[in-house]
Amino acid sequence: AAVAALAARSPVPVKLVVHELETAIDVRTAIFYVCGEALVNIIKHAVATTATIRVTATRARVEVEVTDNGAGGADAGRGSGLRGLIDRVEALDGSLRIDSPPGGGTRLTVEIPNARPDRGSVGAVGHPVANRSPGSSRMRIRHDVRGESDPYGRSHRITRGSPR
Repeated sequence: AAVAALAARSPVPVKLVVHELETAIDVRTAIFYVCGEALVNIIKHAVATTATIRVTATRARVEVEVTDNGAGGADAGRGSGLRGLIDRVEALDGSLRIDSPPGGGTRLTVEIPNARPDRGSVGAVGHPVANRSPGSSRMRIRHDVRGESDPYGRSHRITRGSPR
């Protein structure tokens, strides 16, 4: 839901595809920051007219892909935003790849090992919110072309899902 809110507030139209996402809070937090920083970079630097965020999770890993049709040329060595994302993702034993040829748009791909959702955050031992089991509060969020459209032409469908 937090990534959907980021996409909805973006001045650049964002197609959002999020599939069954059951992860620990530290992984969900990293996903949020990756998507947020990527959108900020698209808005500030890419001169893009569209963007896409895809988030998929399996038992083994979570993959986040953020693409745009902008100017390209993104470089983690030129600023602190992308470098900070790399550090955040690597702290979770993940990887971040940037494919951004000049004039060819940007594709940012993140892979993070998926942790059990009831494990809570790595650093949150004893924290009642971070270590609680998601239980019935778990939501399945799916954004695709079959939902209601907003003023930017993006489609959204959010449904409650039962825990697996």
